[in-house]
Amino acid sequence: METFWQSDGNAPHLVNIMFHKKMKVQDIRLYMDFKMDESYTPQKISIRTGTGYHDLKEIQTLELDEPSGLLFVCFVFVALFVSFSLRSLVR
Repeated sequence: METFWQSDGNAPHLVNIMFHKKMKVQDIRLYMDFKMDESYTPQKISIRTGTGYHDLKEIQTLELDEPSGLLFVCFVFVALFVSFSLRSLVR
């Protein structure tokens, strides 16, 4: 894989998705490769949903140990807004 997301900001890094109307979300898939990214690979992922930044509620937290490959998180919820908080070793 040669395409990736990169952030130069302070941790935690956020990935925010806003929909135009309420959407049913069934799963989230993230590809990670600890051997390639080392300390930049997330160790903890927090998934939150709501109607905007003001009312986000955490629905799942994942602790990762040197992940490699496709991470498949399965759940069902309806939301206007989804936010991922990614924490890695880099401070």
